[in-house]
Formats: sequence, C-alpha cells, structure tokens
Amino acid sequence: MTFLDVHGTFCLTVYGQAARVVQRLFFFDLFKGSDFKQLWKEGIPVQYTPEDLYDQVMPIIQGIGFSLVDCTYGVVKGTHHIGIVLFSPDGVGTDGCAKVYQTLLPRFEVMLDTRDIHLEVGSPGLDRKIRHPREYGIFTGKKVRVYISGQDWVSGIIEKVNEEELILQVNDQKQTIKLSSIGKAQLEFTWEVK
Repeated sequence: MTFLDVHGTFCLTVYGQAARVVQRLFFFDLFKGSDFKQLWKEGIPVQYTPEDLYDQVMPIIQGIGFSLVDCTYGVVKGTHHIGIVLFSPDGVGTDGCAKVYQTLLPRFEVMLDTRDIHLEVGSPGLDRKIRHPREYGIFTGKKVRVYISGQDWVSGIIEKVNEEELILQVNDQKQTIKLSSIGKAQLEFTWEVK
C-alpha cells in the first residue's frame, strides 16, 4: 500500500490499482480539515460508530437521489458489517441499491483500511420500526403507528416534525405528540385501492 498527500487531499492506491485513485481523491475531499486526516497521519486507528458513518455517507447518498434512513455498523470475527437503509418517494429498486453499493464500498475500504467488508444496502420495508426521530422527517406523508408512553397506540399520517414534536393527521384532525413521550413507532402499511 502506498500513501500520498496530494494538494491537501489523501489518495491511497491499493496493489497498484490506479483506477480507484479518482474515487479515493473524491472521498478524502469530503474530510478536508477534519480530525480524520490528522489521526491517519499519526497512524492512530480510527474507531467509527454508526452515527459517524451516517454523517459521512449521508451527503453521498443524497447526491445519488436517496434519503439515508439508517446506517448500522459492527465488527464480527474481523469482518466489518455495514447496513445502509435507503428511501425514495419513488421507491428503492435493485438498480438504486446496486448504485449505492458500488459507490460506497470503495469508500468504506479506504475508511476502514480493509477489504473484509460485508455491505448490505436495502429499502426500509413496509412496516419499518422507527429507530431515530430523524426518520419521521424522511417518512413525512406516510402512515405511522405511534405508541405514546402511558397511553395507547395512535395511527395517523405524518404531517410535520421538528426537534420536539410530531404532528399527525388522525381522522381529519391534527394531533401533536411530544417526541419524548413516544415509546415505539413503526410505519403502517395499508393496501390502497385505486
């Protein structure tokens, strides 16, 4: 492996495969001025959390035309397992998943300094459990079931969300729910007859 510093961006060529140089130059351009470059220079292994990966790949995925719903990351027996969940109002097909996979895999190989990566890219599914408040914004206009702590389940269409509240359209009325009072939530799929 060789390591180059080119005009403030990093380039890593693996086994002389210069074809990946352009992708890597683009990838490291995203980290200009970040602590990532300093850690790499000092030879300190960089530890990532799913939130770190989410923040780093979100602009790339948005550039491809999708919303990043979730990013999971873990290491099992030396293999880095990464899960990417995408959403688009027009749907997520196999071509879109393949495009994101082909775009992200070389970037993860550089970030994690390994080729032992298991990357899964998929759609959220019809009845996804909502794991993070940011997902309400992504699924605006979709039907959701929300369990309010100490009360019961409420079903409605997501109208709006901010840092503190979720506004649902429930039976032709707006219901405001504090995000802190939500115990569980999931998308609710209904068959629509046209």
